[in-house]
Amino acid sequence: MSLLDDAILEEVIPDITEEKALEYAVIAWTFEETMNIKFDPILAKAFADIISAIINGGFISPEEFNEFVEQVKEALGEYE
Repeated sequence: MSLLDDAILEEVIPDITEEKALEYAVIAWTFEETMNIKFDPILAKAFADIISAIINGGFISPEEFNEFVEQVKEALGEYE
């Protein structure tokens, strides 16, 4: 017999604030793999948006994801 027998399970979706997502993005610049990348607020915001999307349930549709990718590409183009 399992602890889950006859149990009603609820899906719990964690919620992350934009501020917390930005904190995680900043922390990512301390990782060995990212230390060589110049810290940039645009990249930090993009990374925070990705963290938020993953934790808060992902993108609603493929179109929403594609729109996000285009916005990031445009932002990165300004810094090349």
